[in-house]
Amino acid sequence: MFSSVITADTVSGLRMNTLGDGIFHTVTWLSVLLGLWLLYSRITEARRAVWGSTVLWGWILSGWGWFNLVEGLLDHEILGLHHVRSGPHQVAWDMGFLAIGVIFILGGTTIARRATPIRDETAHLQAME
Repeated sequence: MFSSVITADTVSGLRMNTLGDGIFHTVTWLSVLLGLWLLYSRITEARRAVWGSTVLWGWILSGWGWFNLVEGLLDHEILGLHHVRSGPHQVAWDMGFLAIGVIFILGGTTIARRATPIRDETAHLQAME
């Protein structure tokens, strides 16, 4: 996680990088789980329709893109903590990572906005029963 600041060539440097990476991923996954719990706990009807909703998955894709874009700009470019792939073409790798984030944002937002809202999908499923 800190490979551009703290070398991973020594045991202590490797430990620090591993610790930073572990903390980062723990906070990230706890945030995802909290968001899913909040979503699940507020839904009272037709939970299956929500989890199968194109709107939900479109916004999840968009959120993933925003995460990549913000994390890439902050950690890779502004703070220089680490790069996607260090070496001779690290800027190209970092820009590719940011571009993928933008593609996810645009694609996810497009999917979510064109999809049928959850309320309509729930009504449709109830009408079919």
